[in-house]
Formats: sequence, C-alpha cells, structure tokens
Amino acid sequence: SGSNGNCLKLSIKICNNSENIASNIDIYDAKILTPEQKLLWQAEKPQHLQIIAPMKDVEVKFDNPSIDQYESLFIIYMKCEDKYNDMHKYEIFGIYHESDPFPKFEIKEIFH
Repeated sequence: SGSNGNCLKLSIKICNNSENIASNIDIYDAKILTPEQKLLWQAEKPQHLQIIAPMKDVEVKFDNPSIDQYESLFIIYMKCEDKYNDMHKYEIFGIYHESDPFPKFEIKEIFH
C-alpha cells in the first residue's frame, strides 16, 4: 500500500495468487470508520476492473482524506468471477496504527 501521508489517497495492490484468471472485478463500499464506528469517509462510486491475470497484481487508488485517528478501520468489499464464472466475494480491511504508516490489510472470502 501507499499514500500521500496519514493514508491520504490510499492505494493498495490486489494480487491474484492463483493460477486462474479473475474477471469482472468490482471494488465497492470502500469506507473508513473511526474507532467509535462513525463513518469518516465513503467512496463515491465503485471501481471496476476487467481482469487480474494469474499471479499478477493491480493497483487500486482511493480519494480518501487523511486519517488522523489511530485505530480507524478501512473496509473495502470486492467481488470477482473465476474461470468457471462462479462469483467470489471478499472483505478487505485494515486498521490504522500509530506505529505503522499504512494499515496492514487482511482479506477474507465471504461465504453465503
């Protein structure tokens, strides 16, 4: 990840760690919550990517304001299709800590 300071205009890399192509990728409902769970920022619109090739990554940029509260939570949702046209949904989240200049993001697949 990268930013212009205090996570202003954060950019993250999303890596396809599989040997299969990911397609029709939507990045949506990106937001930052304060430690009190109040909405600090929400992306105005979703982002769409056509593909992420196997074992490759893409950079996704956001227009978020700087984060001035430690323990703020950055949440992003993503969905994509695999080579069998099956839909996969993910939650990507990171907490902004004083000791780290960027949130350490984790990704979890959402199963319904």
